[in-house]
Amino acid sequence: MPFYASGELKIVPSFDIGDLGPAEGAPVVYFWNPLYSVSGLLPWAFVAAGFAFFKENRNKTSLLILVPVFITSALWMVYCRIVTMSAAEKSQYDVVVASILGWFTLCCLLSSRLSRVHPLFKFIILIGLPCLVYGLHLWLTLGFHSEGLQWGIMYFVITLMTVIPAFVLARFFCRRKLVFAGFLSCYSAGAAVFAILSHLLVAYPYYLISYSYALPLSSFFKLSLETFLMCWSGSVPFLVLLFAAPFWRKRFESFFKITTRPAAKPAEKLQEQLPIVE
Repeated sequence: MPFYASGELKIVPSFDIGDLGPAEGAPVVYFWNPLYSVSGLLPWAFVAAGFAFFKENRNKTSLLILVPVFITSALWMVYCRIVTMSAAEKSQYDVVVASILGWFTLCCLLSSRLSRVHPLFKFIILIGLPCLVYGLHLWLTLGFHSEGLQWGIMYFVITLMTVIPAFVLARFFCRRKLVFAGFLSCYSAGAAVFAILSHLLVAYPYYLISYSYALPLSSFFKLSLETFLMCWSGSVPFLVLLFAAPFWRKRFESFFKITTRPAAKPAEKLQEQLPIVE
């Protein structure tokens, strides 16, 4: 369907059943809002505003933050081709993935300003931004009366409950010595633990209340593993950039109020071990 299409959309189910009955069912008329075609660009409109309205981001180095966005988007496309899912499930996932990516990118662009904000207000902003982006995206894409609304909100909350506490935990354990391997290890362990906890606190009661049955243990751990892998693979490209690029590493250190300590070179270690001769 072209992006400029709008108006009433008539859907007619048809199936060749021979002489048993009519080949076509009753038509269903659905109004196609033109905003539906461009709703996927909403998270990136926030990102574009982050580049346009803040002068510290009006440089070529800031554009490097788009590299992990492209990598994560490519990984998501590959994942969708490998894993079998319905069109409805994919549309729900697409909204969540795009909203989380847009939120994370916007937080990186605003990190230098957020570093000067009180921790309480910083936490409120970090929670409010993704809710705003996701809420508007959900409204334009699926509508607030969509049947999958509850499921979409559930998975969005689970993703936030996995990513944000994992970063906080990694920051706590690496507050004195921040290196890539240590931070990634702490983040990975935290994401695995919080993926399980978030499903235990959110997904399990949701299935129990909505469908009146307990989520099987195998399905519980499968969903937790999928959440962990999605959050981990989406965060690693950003972490590589935040540690590798000096421009972004400086913002990363300022945001978390910690200092990186690169590993000492072999020559420096040998010099430290040699006795001082006066």
